[in-house]
Amino acid sequence: MADIKDRRPANGSSRSRPLGEPASMVALFVTILVVSIGLALWADMNIALRGGIAIVAGISAAGVTMAVVNRIEARKQRRSDPLK
Repeated sequence: MADIKDRRPANGSSRSRPLGEPASMVALFVTILVVSIGLALWADMNIALRGGIAIVAGISAAGVTMAVVNRIEARKQRRSDPLK
């Protein structure tokens, strides 16, 4: 019978989170909060429109944050291990 290789990370979890995920969650929350407050204070818009704008801005900020953090981490890994 063939041995089954355990591919879980060393911390024992079955799923590892990408490094940019926590940062993107913070960016999502903060951006939605700030844009919502800003639009509520200085724009005379329908509440649904303000909410939609805030959500789109938050998702955009989260995507950009995740891409930047993952790119920085990939560069660090390439510099530390140039043979791979």
